[in-house]
Amino acid sequence: MSPSATGFGSPGTLARPTLLLDPSKANGNISRMVEKAKRSGVRLRPHFKTHQSADVGEWFREQGIVHITVSSVGMAKYFADHGWRDITIATLANTLELREIDALAERVRLGLVFDCAEIVTVFEKSLSNCVAGWIEVDTGYGRTGIPASNHEAVERVARAIVGAQMIDPAGLITHAGQIYSAGSPSAVLEIHAREVELLDDVRRCLRKDIGGSLEVSIGDTPSCSLVEKLSGADEIRPGNFIFYDLQQSSIGACDLDEIALSLACPVIGVYASRGQFAIYGGAAHLSKDSAVVQGKRVHGLATPLRTARWSIPSEWGFVEYVSQEVGIVSASRTLLSTISVGDVVGVLPAHACLTANLMRRFHLPDGGTAECMPIR
Repeated sequence: MSPSATGFGSPGTLARPTLLLDPSKANGNISRMVEKAKRSGVRLRPHFKTHQSADVGEWFREQGIVHITVSSVGMAKYFADHGWRDITIATLANTLELREIDALAERVRLGLVFDCAEIVTVFEKSLSNCVAGWIEVDTGYGRTGIPASNHEAVERVARAIVGAQMIDPAGLITHAGQIYSAGSPSAVLEIHAREVELLDDVRRCLRKDIGGSLEVSIGDTPSCSLVEKLSGADEIRPGNFIFYDLQQSSIGACDLDEIALSLACPVIGVYASRGQFAIYGGAAHLSKDSAVVQGKRVHGLATPLRTARWSIPSEWGFVEYVSQEVGIVSASRTLLSTISVGDVVGVLPAHACLTANLMRRFHLPDGGTAECMPIR
């Protein structure tokens, strides 16, 4: 941790968009997920793409986490450099990074993801260090992976992995990204139940055809937050849960007071006649992702920032529009009367992962900072 140049505790001195992180909220979110994983008898392998920070990663280590997920080879190398020794790269293995992957596999237990038997063969011929091989199954997201109904294609990849000398069979992995459009807790539970059912069916077929022990790894914050007992998998890989955000709140995965990030933004214009004010903080800081809050599609919720740890107010301003550097906030007459140019507001982001990725540094209440990995 390094001294902060701005001082979290003095919001009036924040001259530009500054990402504030409340460690008490973040650590509470980690603790709840750790306990749920223990109750459910599953391995928690949190996705570190959400924070991309070795400093924040230590908070997980302090709570007993030893297995992690990342989204790139560069991120895996960064966390390996900071002492993590069991890492899964939860995107399809990239043949153009084979040399880097092989070097990394010499240092850590490395998990790779495949959805094509021919790519498995390419890696088998080139690796000099063993890796764990996961088969990606698409349970409805439609991004990457083999459709869960295509058992024949899954079996081809499984046989390629089983026959490889340098790739140890790990199991089936999926990300039900469609769950972020669920809209309600009941819809989340329905999507999760279907996901588990599809994966169980695929696993049964593989066990019958090729035998062996195959684990199931799932990874999304809404289901991991809302499902009482995650007994349909061997491993869970949520990431966003450490911070949460408005998207998660709108689904019902968290309460507003569990959101651990707030973007401090200077007020640069007040327009009472149209019920709006402008902030220095736009798509370059918040992203253009949005969430539906009280029937409005917004990029964030804004409230005056008076103390080091923000509280949940009786009413919010709605960040309804963002250009690259500027956000336009709609507010009630009552809220607007409390806002002046030069004030600082705190904005709860629609999507914490993207906001953290854009800002690259977390400012803490004690005046310190937690840094994200260098951009590679």
